[in-house]
Amino acid sequence: MAEPGRRVAVPFGARTATGVVLGEASVPRGEVREVLRVFDDAPLLPDDVVRLCRFAAAHYLSPLGLAIRAALPPGGGLKEELSGVLTERGRELVESAQTELLPAAKGSATRTRVLLQAVADGKPVARARLQALEKRGLIELRRVAVSARPAPDVEVAAAVPGAQPPSRAPRQAEVLAWLLARDEAGVPVEELLAAFPGSRPHLRRLVARGLATIRNEPAGPLRAPDAPWGGGALRPSPAQFAALGQLRAALESSTFAPFLLHGATGSGKTFVYMEAIARAREKGKGAIALVPEIALTPQLAGRFRARFGDDVAVLHSGLTDRERQAEWHRVREGRAGIVVGARSAVFAPVAHLGILVVDEEHEPSYKQEERLRYNARDLALVRAKDAGAVAVLGSATPSLETLRRAAEGKLTVLRLPERVDGRPLPAIEIVDRKQVPAGKLLTDALARALQECVARSEQAILFLNKRGQERSLLCKDCGSAVGCPNCSVALVLHRAGGTMLRCHLCGHEEMPRACAVCGSLRIAPLSFGTQHLEEELSRGSTAMRPRLQAVPRPSSPGSPAVKSTSWPAPRWWPRATISPE
Repeated sequence: MAEPGRRVAVPFGARTATGVVLGEASVPRGEVREVLRVFDDAPLLPDDVVRLCRFAAAHYLSPLGLAIRAALPPGGGLKEELSGVLTERGRELVESAQTELLPAAKGSATRTRVLLQAVADGKPVARARLQALEKRGLIELRRVAVSARPAPDVEVAAAVPGAQPPSRAPRQAEVLAWLLARDEAGVPVEELLAAFPGSRPHLRRLVARGLATIRNEPAGPLRAPDAPWGGGALRPSPAQFAALGQLRAALESSTFAPFLLHGATGSGKTFVYMEAIARAREKGKGAIALVPEIALTPQLAGRFRARFGDDVAVLHSGLTDRERQAEWHRVREGRAGIVVGARSAVFAPVAHLGILVVDEEHEPSYKQEERLRYNARDLALVRAKDAGAVAVLGSATPSLETLRRAAEGKLTVLRLPERVDGRPLPAIEIVDRKQVPAGKLLTDALARALQECVARSEQAILFLNKRGQERSLLCKDCGSAVGCPNCSVALVLHRAGGTMLRCHLCGHEEMPRACAVCGSLRIAPLSFGTQHLEEELSRGSTAMRPRLQAVPRPSSPGSPAVKSTSWPAPRWWPRATISPE
C-alpha cells in the first residue's frame, strides 16, 4: 500500500484522475478499484501537513481536496494525456499498401498511414485525431496521468549600468530607478512585479530602449535584495533580551508555547524573530515566518538572508510556478530550513518545525477568500500546537481576538514598549473635525503644513480611503439613501470624465437623479472623496495643485479606476501617492 502523502493515478469513470493517499479506509464504500500508478518515491506531503489539511477542511467546511491542493507545490497536480496503441486493423494498414480497408480516397489513406505511423513511433498526435482513429477501429486509446511540473527557469531583470531614466515616461523611470538601486546582477522579474504591479509592459519598453535586460536563469535559491541591515550581531535592548529569554526557554522545552509579541513600531520585533529562529536552527528545528502582504516578503526575506543565507526559502503566490516549485522542493528535501512567505506558506513542508512566526498578525490579508477559505494566523497556531512548536504572533496593534486570548491566559504576552535606541515616534495631532466647516476636508492647520512642506521642496502624502466626489448621498426630505438598483449599496458621485453616479461594487452607472422615494431634488452628501480633495488643493496655490495617476488595485469587474494624488517634487524623487480604498 502507498504511504500517506504520495500521489497516485486512479480510474475515475472513463478518465484517470490524480489523488493523494491519506490513509487506509476503515470501511470501504462502493466498488474498490485498483490504483493505476504511484508517482512519488517518497511522500510528497509530510504527515503534519496532511493533518493540518484535514483540520482546515473540517474547520472551514471545505472539501478536503481543496485543502490538499493548497498544500501541494505548483505543478504538483497531474494532467491526463492520451496515448494510442495500434489495433490489428491499424497495423495491417500501416504494413500494407492496400486502400480497400478505408472507404476514403487514396490520399486520405496516405494521411491516415502517416498518423498511424506517428502513433506507433510514440510521437505526439492531437487528441482529436487520436479519437477519430479510435472511432474507426484503428487504435485503442489509453489514458496516462503525467506530471505537469514545468522546467525550472526564472526570469531575471537588470538595469544597464549607467542607464538614464527616460524623462517623458515616468512609470518606466520609476522601474529603471528601482532596478538601478538593486543588485547589479539583477532581480527576479516577479519581485519587480510585486513592487510595481502591472509594470511588465514598462519593463519591455525599457528593454526595447536598451536601458534594461531580461534573461532566463535556472531556478534555485532566490537571492535576497540588497539588505542594508547587514548580517552582523546586534546588541538587544533590555526588553528584547527579556523576550528572547522566554522564547529560548520555550524552545528548550520542545512543547507548544504561544506568545504575543506586542511591540511598538520600530521596537525591533524582527530582531527578536531572527534570534529566536537562530536558536531553533541550532537545535536542528525548522522555522516558518509569515508576512501579511506579498510586497513585504522581499523586505523580510532580505533581512533573513543577510543573517541565514541560503537556509531561507521564499514562498508566496507572487512568484512564478517555476520559482515556487524550486523553493518548495528545497524545503521538502531539507536544503532550506527557514521559510518566509505569505499566508500560503503555512502549509510549507518544513521538517521538525520548531517555531512559527506570524508578523503583523492583525492584518486581514491573512484570510484567504477564495477556494479554501482560511485564516493563516489561526492555522499557524494549530500547526504549532500539533508540532509542539513555539508560535509568535507579532503586532503593534494586536487584533481583538488575540487580545482576548492573551487576557484569558491562552497567550503569553511579551512587550517591547520602546523603539530601538530610544528613537521617538512621529508626532501625531488629532483634529476635532466638528470645528471644520461642512464640505471642507482640509483644516487650516493641515493646509499650512502642506504649504510649508512644498516650500521646503519636500513631499506630502494624504491618505483618504474614499473614492469619488461625494459619498453617502441622502435625501434631505425623506432621509432615503441613493442606492444601486443591482446590489443596494450606496452610489458615489464622480465628476472626473463626466458627472455620474457609480456603484463601486458592480460597476453600475447612471446620471444624477431625484430621490427615488419622494422625488425630491434636495440630495446632500454625508462625506467626500479624493476628487473633492483634489478640487480643494487645486483652489490653493499653484505649487499645491495635485497630480493624478491611475493606480491599479484588485476590484470587482466594471468598477472604476482608482485615482491617487501626489504633489510636485524634484523629478528624481519617487512619486508619493494616495490610494483610496
